[in-house]
Amino acid sequence: MSCAQRSVCGKPDYVTCCRTTPEGTTTCAIRRSARVCLAHPPKGGHSYLSPFSSVCDACPAGVCTSTTTSTTLRVSVMAEDCRSILVTWSNPEVSVTIGRSTNNATWTTVLSASRVGEATFLDTDLQPLTAYYYRVTPLSGR
Repeated sequence: MSCAQRSVCGKPDYVTCCRTTPEGTTTCAIRRSARVCLAHPPKGGHSYLSPFSSVCDACPAGVCTSTTTSTTLRVSVMAEDCRSILVTWSNPEVSVTIGRSTNNATWTTVLSASRVGEATFLDTDLQPLTAYYYRVTPLSGR
């Protein structure tokens, strides 16, 4: 199967869904919605939404990667489509700043301060087939 067939591009509401077993084995596939992906994790394991639009990008050479998660804010990152990524965090009462990187070394601020009461950020006009890393940092005293 080609990478194009294993992509969410051109498939509204479809997601790249990854499942990790208790033994640590992760597999990814395209599913018709986030709800379908998260509804049935492997017994003793977990399911998550990959930020990649293609299974080929989520699991290069058969090795899958997971999204980065912060234990303080429980951050998740999900590809909305081939050119946008939704970043969410668990506490809307915490103002955050968000940095983005394509190499996990050089960072650009894409959100300088979220409004209290908001817990999502949609990053748009991204390049397809590019890995993006996000750093979500709580702002103290806000």
